[in-house]
Amino acid sequence: SDTRLYHGAVNDMVRAMLHPANKPEICGGIVKKGHGIMQPRMDPALDSTSRTRFSMLLGGAGGSDIYSLASYETYQSLFGEGIFCGKGIFDTDAFYKVLNHAFPEETVLSHDLLEGARLNAAALTDIALTDSIPKNPLSFFTRSHRWIRGDVQALKFSGKYVTDESGNKTENKISPLSRYKLFDNLRRELSVPFSLISILIPIVFGCGRLVTALTVLFALSPILTPLLFSVIRLLKSAGRKFYSGVMPGLFHSLLNAAFSVAALPYNALITSDAVIRAAYRSLFSHRHMLQWVTASEADSKKYGVMLYIRKMLFSFLAGAAMVILTSGALCRILGIIWVLFPFIAFLSGKELAPHKINPSKSEKAVISKYALDMWHFFEDHATQAENNLPPDNYQLSPSEAVAHRTSPTNIGLYLLSCLAACDFGFIDSEELYIRVSATLNTVKKLAKWRGHLYN
Repeated sequence: SDTRLYHGAVNDMVRAMLHPANKPEICGGIVKKGHGIMQPRMDPALDSTSRTRFSMLLGGAGGSDIYSLASYETYQSLFGEGIFCGKGIFDTDAFYKVLNHAFPEETVLSHDLLEGARLNAAALTDIALTDSIPKNPLSFFTRSHRWIRGDVQALKFSGKYVTDESGNKTENKISPLSRYKLFDNLRRELSVPFSLISILIPIVFGCGRLVTALTVLFALSPILTPLLFSVIRLLKSAGRKFYSGVMPGLFHSLLNAAFSVAALPYNALITSDAVIRAAYRSLFSHRHMLQWVTASEADSKKYGVMLYIRKMLFSFLAGAAMVILTSGALCRILGIIWVLFPFIAFLSGKELAPHKINPSKSEKAVISKYALDMWHFFEDHATQAENNLPPDNYQLSPSEAVAHRTSPTNIGLYLLSCLAACDFGFIDSEELYIRVSATLNTVKKLAKWRGHLYN
């Protein structure tokens, strides 16, 4: 219910599934050739990224990939198979033949990876669906807890033999790569508690300040590495003209790293609890193995500051111990951040009031100037010498050049810009008529396929 389809997305996925090269061929109880299930790219829904400061941090710029940690594009590029993340399309016949009675009842919490491994999932990176994201940290970590429990419970299906619904042991035919994917998920998740342990070891054993500081930086390297790459990107682009392409990415990486560092103790607790709980239920109790809370239910709950303090008490205590037991500045700063995390999490999860824009006269003048600068692009380039068509792009760096080609999108944008220029008062209605007529006369002469311009 939290996934949205754009117009024509279903048709695009059906076309991909019905392509002869993707037809699933079953051998030994799994899809060996072709694909029985396909995973489109998942982007955050724009409205869900602006509900709270936390959702803005988690979603970044609406339209960026929130499932990037799955790395299914990498697997698809290198090995010809992706990772199924639960949103997509599948071949019903292949799905039934491969998965019917394949697993014992009430044992599979995270079905995505297991289905993708047996049906040879493919990544449809040119098709994007949108998905809502958690609006507060407690909702996010509740979802994370369920995902980790699902990954632990799925490990029992990565061995040489697996048990089906009837209790019979059969040879596990999934590929070594698919087994690696199952283990890699848990390996990545366990890096969080091990990072915390790596920070605490030199403190407990009284190592020197230098050793402790270096250990802390090493333990936080998975968090700080994306920030480092953003800085490198900024330095590479320092000599070029840019406005919004680099700095927002750097700021987002900085905030993301800061939040991840602050959340480390609580995240480690959640991960450890999920792993231990899932292992105990799988090996001993065999109860509550399908326990979970839907995303919409978790988001609908009201979380007060006292609940954050109670839930994240471990972070507060770990931070207090760091401040009291250590003498290094880096460790004490880290401890203070951990002490404050329950309050940071609470404030970041508060819903934002609707933002109303009431620009002043000076702001309206600036906006009009920006619009006039944009109009000058079309005024300078959509000329009679260019057959009254806008160029595809105008390049400033590394050398100045005009791309003497166009597209239906460029033409449509130009016609809308002519209308907007008239509304702003940059041109009068007579010039609007002349420009639009000249462009449409050129369009009439262009080659077409069934009435559509070639792109």
